Amino acid sequence: MTGGERPSPPSEPPHRAHAPHARNEEHIQFAVSRVLDALGLVWAHPPNEALQRGDQTSQAQRRASQAYGAQQVGLGVKAGLPDVLIFSRPPVGSRFDGCRGVALELKTVSGRMSPAQERWAASLRSEGWHVVTTYGLDHALAAIAGCGWDVKSALERLAGVGWIVDVAGDRLVRGRKG
Repeated sequence: MTGGERPSPPSEPPHRAHAPHARNEEHIQFAVSRVLDALGLVWAHPPNEALQRGDQTSQAQRRASQAYGAQQVGLGVKAGLPDVLIFSRPPVGSRFDGCRGVALELKTVSGRMSPAQERWAASLRSEGWHVVTTYGLDHALAAIAGCGWDVKSALERLAGVGWIVDVAGDRLVRGRKG
């Protein structure tokens, strides 16, 4: 899948794009992080959001945010780097066996790739990585499963400790099992 494709997430209800939930990439990131940890994968989330914080209300907050962003750039944070870098190789015999790693760019259903994200996706592909842009939590989980990892068992383990997937809300929430 190329970074510019916008597939419909698997099993997406027709009304989902207009659901009243306030979904954002942080909710999706949180859920994906729990699933990757439950799978025991070696992965990381680069702190790219440090470069894009524009939601501060006061001028002092904006200046502090800009200074922090500049500091992060000086330390090597790169704009457009995918949200999730999975260093564990996909399972042997899986469709992506042989890839150096997997990079996920997490988007909401209505999200779009930036030019910097498109460049990173192309660069990582040229280095032997499988790169996929996902649109919503269900699509992100399907992409992880498509790499050969057992997402279903990870979700069952998470449910056993009180986490449930709210696909309509694109998030993982604390709840009661069953």
